Amino acid sequence: MSTSASSYLDRKVMLQRVDGEIEILQEVITAFFDTYPGQLETIHEALCAENYAEAERSAHALKGSLQIFFKGEVIRLVYETEIAARACNQSEAIKSLLDLQTELAAIGPLLDDLKEYL
Repeated sequence: MSTSASSYLDRKVMLQRVDGEIEILQEVITAFFDTYPGQLETIHEALCAENYAEAERSAHALKGSLQIFFKGEVIRLVYETEIAARACNQSEAIKSLLDLQTELAAIGPLLDDLKEYL
């Protein structure tokens, strides 16, 4: 795994979370790719509808999923989205969410590469 990947991903922690079962981790990665775009969309729709409780809940759930794989900036951004939604701060929540989407688009291939590397 490259240095840039190691600043976002922690292979050791990921494997610990699945008791070292590489096949399970590969399945979890696949499930994550299948679900996270919908989670991002749910958060965005809730924020646009000013449904801050739903946006906060959905951001919190996404944070749990992201923490399986990622560390650093990605977690900070989803946390900021969650906190801004809790504070009913639509503009800050949307800004953090858009930054998160950009970050995930940039580093998502790292996770896909990791699945192949395992």
